[in-house]
Amino acid sequence: MIKKIISALMALAAINICVNADEMSSFTASNTNIQSGDDINLTMNYVVTKKYQLHLNAYNNQTNDELSPTFIAQDLKHVIYRVPDNVDYDIKIIASLFEDGSIVDSKELVLSTEKHVNSQADCPSWSIYNNGYCWAWASPCSGGCSTITFSRVPSGWRFATAAEWTKKPDKTAFTSTGNCASSYFDIRYGHCDWQNTPVYQYDSSYNELWTICDGDCK
Repeated sequence: MIKKIISALMALAAINICVNADEMSSFTASNTNIQSGDDINLTMNYVVTKKYQLHLNAYNNQTNDELSPTFIAQDLKHVIYRVPDNVDYDIKIIASLFEDGSIVDSKELVLSTEKHVNSQADCPSWSIYNNGYCWAWASPCSGGCSTITFSRVPSGWRFATAAEWTKKPDKTAFTSTGNCASSYFDIRYGHCDWQNTPVYQYDSSYNELWTICDGDCK
């Protein structure tokens, strides 16, 4: 029976399962931040009562178009979902229990393609991790005396938005470590003025310019 279930899962996202289940107590993913080609472990836990049919379906969360899924069964509660190539949209997965063509219970989760970093280990040594981003003290000048270039750093580095700026680290995170990245960004200077005010965009002044990265940072 298990081999039949695995074959069905490999071919399609709707499978007859031999579990006693009146409802799903939980439907979880090992990782909800995804990239193309990722394998995501899905886990379904059941409240035991009787046997139903399980359907797993994947959708483009923006357009609600159904996707051609690749689900790989591990056992009756654990399935791997393989993220398609060239994905630039969030994916919604719905797990439903059916009896005689009617839904008894269903749960859904959304896998996000938003880039992210998880810790200081994802950031270069000259930067600081804070609130899901890498931050760099990029220049002792905010446009009044010099400018920066992103050509010498990985492609994920950029200017922060106003919303992201609310998640910036405290200045002491840089001053306590001496992490000055102006030699990587600034076209003229190689130092940081720790006592000056940091900003996140050019303001044609002499403030300290910080940059941000949320993926491909090192």
